[in-house]
Amino acid sequence: MARYAPYSLDSIDCSFNEISQVSNLSQHKFLRSLCLRSNKITKVEGIAANKTLKILDLSENEIEDIEGLDGLNLTELYLSSNKIQVVKGLSKLERLRVLDLSSNEISLLGGLVQLISLRTLLLCKNKIRHIRQLGSLENLAYLSIVDLCYNPIQERRYYRLQVLNKLPMLKTLDGTEVSPE
Repeated sequence: MARYAPYSLDSIDCSFNEISQVSNLSQHKFLRSLCLRSNKITKVEGIAANKTLKILDLSENEIEDIEGLDGLNLTELYLSSNKIQVVKGLSKLERLRVLDLSSNEISLLGGLVQLISLRTLLLCKNKIRHIRQLGSLENLAYLSIVDLCYNPIQERRYYRLQVLNKLPMLKTLDGTEVSPE
């Protein structure tokens, strides 16, 4: 993919290509942002050595399992519009602040418990049904923005109040600012 690119690159955008596999990008020691949106990637690989990488966008691909991210220092991770059913493989991303898992097939949130720096969590258009699933987010002290739009959970009576009771630290829920009630 970026085999012949200069070694001092800090940003690579290879969106909207037919890329199905990421080759070894370890020679790009200063890479901070990698955008691989709208490709045909099924597996996260080739970036494990990129310790300076902060922003990774793998939205609109064909990823089923979140893996290959251990050891990275990501602050933003975009995985919307993939085929993810189970949230796992994120536990070592202690610096992650923004996580977009919108438009997947997620129903359980247990794999988010250890994301202690998380501030923004986008989970629109998934299969989250139960308020109890939000228990995995209760101890994320910095979490202030959550979007659960277009999930079955939204159909619950008193949905907003239940979510805010479970996650009182939120400042924005579903794109609407939380007012003191």
